[in-house]
Amino acid sequence: MKMVIAAMATALAIATATDTLAQAAIEQTLASMSPLQVEQTGETLTVVLPQDRITHPIYTTAIGGVCMALFSDDAALDGIREMRVLNRHAKYGMVAEGGKELCTELNALPVGKEKANALMIVTHTF
Repeated sequence: MKMVIAAMATALAIATATDTLAQAAIEQTLASMSPLQVEQTGETLTVVLPQDRITHPIYTTAIGGVCMALFSDDAALDGIREMRVLNRHAKYGMVAEGGKELCTELNALPVGKEKANALMIVTHTF
């Protein structure tokens, strides 16, 4: 019984450390945007920015920053199925339906209309 508890505690500590490292990688790539909050809850990554309104250019820049985290930490978006970019009040923003697979696809595309279209296909408002 003690070994099972110890194994569960070790697994939890490893998962928490991995999540912390992944979150640190995402926070680092978004540093220039000064996010108020970067949080993963279940399969959702939420980025709260200091703006009152999330415009299309702000949204695409934030998602690009999140996706850049894959270059420094391949596990940065493991388990993420939804990426929210919200305003300072966390009441309005845009949501990308996708995680690591979406970012891998976006990172492979050149900057331009094709990349913007690929992102907007999976985007809805919050």
